[in-house]
Amino acid sequence: FVQNPGPLVINEGQAEGRLIGGHLTSLATLFGTEFLPDLSGSILLLEENSEITPRSFDRLLQSMIYQNGFSDVRALLIGRFTSAAKVSDDTLVKIVRNYPELSRIPVVANLSFGHTYPQFTFPVGGTGRISADGTNAVFEIVNH
Repeated sequence: FVQNPGPLVINEGQAEGRLIGGHLTSLATLFGTEFLPDLSGSILLLEENSEITPRSFDRLLQSMIYQNGFSDVRALLIGRFTSAAKVSDDTLVKIVRNYPELSRIPVVANLSFGHTYPQFTFPVGGTGRISADGTNAVFEIVNH
């Protein structure tokens, strides 16, 4: 159990959309196939395990941005990294701000889902809402 210091708001904004996501490395195996979920109109939730490095996360995120439908993603939520991953807040902010495609949407990181404890779950295919302003972010499940 590692206490979560709270969300990291990288880009402010509000969005509502269909909840899609999961483990980024696993999703990457679906890139370019008919099995990758439709990203259009989604709030995309991505998380990783302790094997990820900042460099590999950057590359996988870039590949995700190139997928069909990403131009219509409404928000990006990033799960909290384990300490073994060595992805600092400063490094993550630099990675995200390197992509102009992400500047138009809310991006919030350090959320407790995925390979961390404690964690929350989200209903893939359900509807969620994010509101991020300053250092405050509220994520809610609207419909599951």
